[in-house]
Amino acid sequence: MNTKFNHLLLLALSVGACDNNTGVEVDRTIHEVLVTSAAAEIEAGQTVEVNAVAKQSDGTIRTDVAITWNVSDTAVARITTTTAGKATVLGKQSGTVSVQAKAEQKSAAVQISVKAPTESNPSPALVALDPAFGHEGSSGALLHVNGKYFVPATYVEWNGVRKPTTFVSGTELTVVATAEDVAAASDAVVRAVTPGPGGGSTPPLPFTIYGRPVTLSITAENLPPVFFTGENQPLGIEASDARGRIIPDVQATWSSSWQASATVDQSGRVRMMAPGQSIIRATVDTLKKELAMNIAAAPEADVIYDATEDGVRQLFISTPGVAGRRKVFTGVVSARQPAPSPDGSHIAFVRDGTSGNADIFVANRDGSGIRQLTFDGQTDDQPVWSPDGLRIAFRSQRNAGYNDIWIINADGTGLQRLTNDEVRVNMTGYEHPAWSPDGKHIVFQMTDYGMSPRRFALVKQDVATGLRTLIVNDPALSDAEPAYGTRSDMLAIRRTFNTDLGDQIQFINPINGQTWIYIDYPGPGKNPAVSPDNTWLAFESAPSNAPASTGIYLNWIGTWYRRVIGVGTGAGNPANPRWIRR
Repeated sequence: MNTKFNHLLLLALSVGACDNNTGVEVDRTIHEVLVTSAAAEIEAGQTVEVNAVAKQSDGTIRTDVAITWNVSDTAVARITTTTAGKATVLGKQSGTVSVQAKAEQKSAAVQISVKAPTESNPSPALVALDPAFGHEGSSGALLHVNGKYFVPATYVEWNGVRKPTTFVSGTELTVVATAEDVAAASDAVVRAVTPGPGGGSTPPLPFTIYGRPVTLSITAENLPPVFFTGENQPLGIEASDARGRIIPDVQATWSSSWQASATVDQSGRVRMMAPGQSIIRATVDTLKKELAMNIAAAPEADVIYDATEDGVRQLFISTPGVAGRRKVFTGVVSARQPAPSPDGSHIAFVRDGTSGNADIFVANRDGSGIRQLTFDGQTDDQPVWSPDGLRIAFRSQRNAGYNDIWIINADGTGLQRLTNDEVRVNMTGYEHPAWSPDGKHIVFQMTDYGMSPRRFALVKQDVATGLRTLIVNDPALSDAEPAYGTRSDMLAIRRTFNTDLGDQIQFINPINGQTWIYIDYPGPGKNPAVSPDNTWLAFESAPSNAPASTGIYLNWIGTWYRRVIGVGTGAGNPANPRWIRR
């Protein structure tokens, strides 16, 4: 080997291990490792960056040396990435780990605590405000804010301003809407806000502030034109502000002009005390509204009629002024055209008999003791009792199909024919008998089938002698369906004019034919019945705007005051009303 070359090589190696400036040899071994962490504590699921540097004894940082990383408990945390003296540590669960960095034979560590993750607040939701409105100028009120996902830190904003809030539960907060909040009729918006972490602000809900009332009206459902003593009628009010909005929960002061007839409490409930008229007044601020209440003594009798139920015409009894109706018979019993006895203890009625045609039956008032009275193969119907309750007049077609008036005793004996005509002019028929209160006469409808249109006239016949009198002889009129009360000079009829006036209920004096009082509301009327005290009229009608909706109405005779018993298909299209004593 060349001795000179070897000497130069040793010299070069000696120079490389020395300080460049002084030529003193330097120790390049790692003297210490320093480890730092960006955070001493993280949550599970979070990461933190850890840095390490390796130094020589002279403090020189060695970047060319390899650094290895390790954690003391991989169940608590783990190293995810490493790059040139940096490591990323991921927290996994609660605990403390030592994160160690090692370079050559030197190492160092840093302690990192991992804690359970902080729960994020849920995002709140609003459902409703209670109340959702206020009144201008009021003293304010406690506002219940109802929703979901509220936490104790959730608060309420009123028009964007935080208000002192009481946490009631996860679904309810309360705040006070102060008098200042509702001082003007300017609507507000309400939000619920939950601070972080998480949380958020809800979409707003409106809080309506109504202005002071400028209009006032009294309201009521199904307000009849006349009331019966003992009845109650709740009234309400409707007030609007200057913007035309109906104001809810307006309180009125109520008063009655004549408390002997009607009283009213401060909820607006009116009680009818005695016949007469009372003016009911509602007052709100400076606004006043009045309603006249007409009160009559309730009829002393009930109304019996037929109506469809379960697909069958059946008999019902209603008490005027009392809601609801009562079936006469238990179960489903076909019956129509009721005719109560004068004392109300028995009811004659029509149903198909053993012959398969309409026959007369009689039952007790309570529906018991049904017995068949007529048995002819032709139609027997339109029964009416004599004032003494011993006989029943009815229409029958047993005479060769002609309509005639017959009489039978209430026990089924003594059958006799009243209209004993051997010659029929224009096929004249007799129907709708009405027994006079003194029992001496029967008024019935004479139908002239030979005229077009068909004409009706009323005939009064003496029961004992057979003498007949035509009550009204006017070809421009058709009078039908006579009905007495307990006055011999007062007969209710259905009158049809040969004009466009339609059918009217009128009262005539059967002695001289004089007429007075007519009723044509709610529409054409028929089948009148006069109460035993001659103060009320029951009749069948169909409103002019709903001709298919038949019903039974009551009229306080001599007035325009009416009450309804039942109308339309919902009530079974009631018909054929008669009065029955209690």
